Amino acid sequence: MKTIQLSLQIADDITSIDQLEQYIDHLGQQIKRQLFTNMLTQLRQSKSQSDSTPSTCPSCKKTETIAWGNRPRVLKTVFGQVHFHLPRQKCQPCQHTFSLSMPGLELSGNNITSELRKIAILCGSSWSFRQAANLLLQLTGVELSFSHIRWLCANEARIVSVQDQAEYDQVEWEALAETTEALVESVADQPQPARIEPAHHSADNDSPFSPTYIGIDGTFINAQPANRFLQAKAAIIFTNQRMTVSQGRNVLLNKRYVGSCLSVSELSRETIFLY
Repeated sequence: MKTIQLSLQIADDITSIDQLEQYIDHLGQQIKRQLFTNMLTQLRQSKSQSDSTPSTCPSCKKTETIAWGNRPRVLKTVFGQVHFHLPRQKCQPCQHTFSLSMPGLELSGNNITSELRKIAILCGSSWSFRQAANLLLQLTGVELSFSHIRWLCANEARIVSVQDQAEYDQVEWEALAETTEALVESVADQPQPARIEPAHHSADNDSPFSPTYIGIDGTFINAQPANRFLQAKAAIIFTNQRMTVSQGRNVLLNKRYVGSCLSVSELSRETIFLY
């Protein structure tokens, strides 16, 4: 357990509930900022004391470094802007200066916390970007430009799009595999009717037994009234019976198409019925 002392100034001229609410909210954010600054400083000090590994220069990868002051930084959080200092090091061989990087305490080039980023994206997706910037300033006391909020929303949209595409591809392939398996099993269980060979066909179709081929494909359709995605399935069943119409061109003589947005079993029944 750690003991942290805070210094606060309490106003004496509060005369209404509205003033009291605004004052308490402002005072709470002030307390949070001081707590964050003090605890971050203590956390960095405890980590630097427990870590005996010498700092490595990111430029020349050598460990001959010395302390070289600190660098003021501003971090934007859900309770306002927090000011703190980052200790810096200087590499003696190459004279390169850099800030110390500690696991879990890296800023990664950003001055916005992940929680504030979530709130900014939520505001930007609910109102116009200018309104979102004004609302964010009222809620957190942090000023972000409307263009910055727009960039955050666009960046998050790209991340979600990549994740959704990966999930979509996985679900699509699983659904197609299930559909193909059901169709193949249904076709295999059906008795094969006798076929009348065409009068003119290529020489490789002289055998009375022809293999049956199945092609399956599908895509997801956004069903707006139901607020869900439906899988549209399409199948083609054909044999190798074909007729040569010109050089390099053949026409399949025995083929059937079927499409459905229903279940796999329903698509199987429709396919067998047409076949």
